Amino acid sequence: MELASEVYEDFAEVLKGGLAVIPIPTRTYRRDKPVLIYYEVYGLKRGEFGQSRYGVTYTIGPAEHEGKFFGNVLRSIGKVLKAEQKETVRISTEQVGYREDQSKYIEMDVSKSEAGKYNLQVTVTDLVRNQTVTKETSFWVLIPQD
Repeated sequence: MELASEVYEDFAEVLKGGLAVIPIPTRTYRRDKPVLIYYEVYGLKRGEFGQSRYGVTYTIGPAEHEGKFFGNVLRSIGKVLKAEQKETVRISTEQVGYREDQSKYIEMDVSKSEAGKYNLQVTVTDLVRNQTVTKETSFWVLIPQD
């Protein structure tokens, strides 16, 4: 899992599935810019028709402050099944592919979120094998000063 400042299609980029990913080492986003989360999934099992099926759940919530995280999905590879807005945002997607390894990303609008540090948890479930893996990181949202 990698937090990015920019993700775009670049078919010359073979290492990241045709995506160019510009990392954001500070893990800090301005509230007027989207949060970009890139991740790679390895070792998916293919079912009887040769397809891999997996679900991804993103859970984002405040780390060091009170308040809510407001994030709307702007772009995602895969069908968004559910997006809950509470103290913590939970977004679930389900995806199908023909490869055992997948490169994906999600882009979220955080323009209504409060400034502060947020925890991010990404859980991937291989729906063919019924196996789950979870990774965690954190990032900051800042309100730009004019």
